[in-house]
Amino acid sequence: LSFLSKKNIRVVRLSIDQAFVIFPRALHETGAAHYITDIVKGKFYVTDQSDVWVMFEISGKGVRRALERICSLNLGPTAFEIDAAARTSMEYLGTIIIRNDKDSFLLMSVSSSANSFLNAVEKSIENTA
Repeated sequence: LSFLSKKNIRVVRLSIDQAFVIFPRALHETGAAHYITDIVKGKFYVTDQSDVWVMFEISGKGVRRALERICSLNLGPTAFEIDAAARTSMEYLGTIIIRNDKDSFLLMSVSSSANSFLNAVEKSIENTA
């Protein structure tokens, strides 16, 4: 995982030949693929998946306890360090999880299951509070 602070872009490498480029939509209104293609200057194949993913940040002192209830990854501070990223599943839904800070995680899942995904995280928070 790397973060290009000058452009407010986060590059998440999930396999040898795949990376997700995450940036604020307001950064470039003409589309993600066009914007990223300009940056990589045609050296990589780019697919715009902006409408495929939903993401939100979850943070707070009990965040690990809530996430560990629905996520099989070891999210301990030394096992899943800040800026770590991984594909996993939460409540049978494909998920990408990124640790942003000490007690903060960015969660991504497919937009077609956004309500189910949010519900699973909210229920886990309720059950561990």
